[in-house]
Amino acid sequence: MSNFAYLFENMDRARKHEQEYVDGQALEAITNGMNVDENFWANFLSVLNNSEALSNLLGIPSVKMNKWRGRIQKYLTKYYDTQGEEPDLKKKRKFVDISDIDY
Repeated sequence: MSNFAYLFENMDRARKHEQEYVDGQALEAITNGMNVDENFWANFLSVLNNSEALSNLLGIPSVKMNKWRGRIQKYLTKYYDTQGEEPDLKKKRKFVDISDIDY
């Protein structure tokens, strides 16, 4: 095996190991939030709706915070897959009958 192929194989193995570590840490954080309150992450995601105000409060660029929602939802899905539970994070929408409203 050439030196380049050997180096590439080791780099690939290291990337996979690093991703497994990151996934494990992220799932641990998700689990900690769920242990605090089963609605912790749903509530946190609703706070992220106003990311500009939250970024000012925490001193974190809003560009970074905009990526949080997708990452949290990705790891929530993995959490529910390992727990065998069905996620109920979508807001329930109600339709309002406007035919009874007087104008």
